[in-house]
Amino acid sequence: MSTTDHPQTDGQTERVNQVLEDMLRAYVSKKQTNWEEYLSILEFAYNSTKHSATGYNPFMLMHGFQPHSPTAVGFKQEKVEAVKNFLEDLNQMIEHAKRSIRQSQNRARHYADPHRRDVQFSAGEKVYLRVPVDSKTLKSGVCAKLSPRYCGPFTISRRLGEVTYELELPHSSKVFPVFNVS
Repeated sequence: MSTTDHPQTDGQTERVNQVLEDMLRAYVSKKQTNWEEYLSILEFAYNSTKHSATGYNPFMLMHGFQPHSPTAVGFKQEKVEAVKNFLEDLNQMIEHAKRSIRQSQNRARHYADPHRRDVQFSAGEKVYLRVPVDSKTLKSGVCAKLSPRYCGPFTISRRLGEVTYELELPHSSKVFPVFNVS
């Protein structure tokens, strides 16, 4: 059993719950009383979205084909008025969600970009590593408050991506050797 204050599930389930909460937030009214109406649509949207880890969407992996989206069905030639209204409402909600996501991304970019800097290293250079607050293996000394904030210098063994590097750490560190520039 998992609650808000005491999450008792794995991290993947917690992350899925966060994604579904964000998706619900984009759809519900200001009163937040109609969220149950959108669960089936959100389930469809989540299960038909390609995941970065697998490269496939869950529906494709379970059933072997991609389902037809309600938005792919033309509602102009639809003769049943209730279906036509549903599809029009669905398209409006999707456009609203897209605008909300774009606004959120732009807002996050606005606050994050001033703090970013373009830093590049090459193999063989030495860098300092910021010690996380809860690190047991990289801290030195008994008192956590008096431990240094940075340790090293460590040699860069290779560049893995635009912002990720692999460091040559001591075998006693028990830390995964790949780090982000930030």
